[in-house]
This record gives sequence, structure tokens and C-alpha cells, in this order.
Amino acid sequence: MAFLADDGSIVVLVAQPKERPTRSAKVHRIDDHLWLFTAGLSGDARTLAAHLRSSARQHKLSYGEPMTVEDAAQQSAAIQHTLTRFGGARPLGCTAIVLGRDPLHGETVGPSRLFRTDPGGGLEDCYFCCAGRDQDRLLSNLIDRYEKIRKRNLPEIIQKLVGYMLQGQNKSKTCLDVWVLRPDHRKRAKSDVTCFTEVSSADSLKTIASYLESQSDA
Repeated sequence: MAFLADDGSIVVLVAQPKERPTRSAKVHRIDDHLWLFTAGLSGDARTLAAHLRSSARQHKLSYGEPMTVEDAAQQSAAIQHTLTRFGGARPLGCTAIVLGRDPLHGETVGPSRLFRTDPGGGLEDCYFCCAGRDQDRLLSNLIDRYEKIRKRNLPEIIQKLVGYMLQGQNKSKTCLDVWVLRPDHRKRAKSDVTCFTEVSSADSLKTIASYLESQSDA
């Protein structure tokens, strides 16, 4: 699940079994300002991430500036769609969430963006999105409550999203990581990225809230 807040922050929740955590297989850094989160086959996700990194490098060499988040999402969709067009090729068995903050253009920092691409090559520009086994239930919750949630502060948004993710889950068997990407006003072209691991209890949510508040005051 990924959620774009009003202040430009993006919250991403990644759920996986505790007995075999595979964070590196689901989370991929493409560039300083670009991230890829995936659901599905980990090998296919790594293939997609490698293609996007190569495209990001080639774009920077060709145009002298970093690739935008939308450009990266379009590349992701194009790669996934291409593999559906040829006999003998197998579509990538993963759904991709491409997100980040557009690079600096002149004196203006681009906005945070969030996109979802599917194995068939479909591309969606999102304020929130979900991927994986429980996506239909989570999307239903977010569609009904999005307008109310987006007006809350960041710790309250995280609390709500964690509650939706853990609803109906066996907490003793589920490992929930919370990624927070916030505009870093000290380094205008980049984002401040923080990962909180094994989030489930009220105490862990209080720790997240305290940390985010301390960073805001810094």
C-alpha cells in the first residue's frame, strides 16, 4: 500500500511473512529520487528494477538531467507491456509501484509523484494505490476514507494505514515495514527516506510519531 499525503510525503507499507522476510526483493532504489516497490515474483521484480536503473542512467547521459518519476513509471509500463507482445516471452509476474520526488528544475523542486504499473503494461497516476494479495480490501477502505485521511498529520495517517493493513491479519506471523519518504528541505532535490521495521503495536506507532515530530522540529 502507498499513500501520497498533502504535504508531499509518501507512506509505503510492505507486509510479508515473519519467518522469511524479503525486504530487498520488494524494495528497490532506482536513483537518488526514485524508488520501486513490487508485489509478486521477486526475480521478475529484480529484472524490472535493473531495467529501470539502466534507463535512468541512459536518460541522465542523454539529456543531462535525472529522469522524472512519470518517465520512470512509463518505462516500467513499457517494459511490462513489451513482454506481452511476443511469442515465447513471459509477462513479468509482478505489480510495480513507482514513486519519488521529481528532480530540481531551475529554482523549482518538482512534486512527489506516485504511479502503479501492472504486468500487462497498464499505468495509473495515483494519490494512493495497493498491490498484492489483499489489494481489493485495502483499496475499498482507502476509497471510502481518502478525503478524511489526507487531511490528518503524518503520524495519524500512518496509524490509520497500519490499522487497515493489519485488519484480519495474524500479527504474530506478519512482518509490517513502514517506509516514509518526505521532502528534504535541506537537500532540495532529494527526499528523506526512513524505514520502520516490524510495526504493529501502539508502542511502535508512538515511536514513529515521536521520531517524525523530532525531525520536523530539527
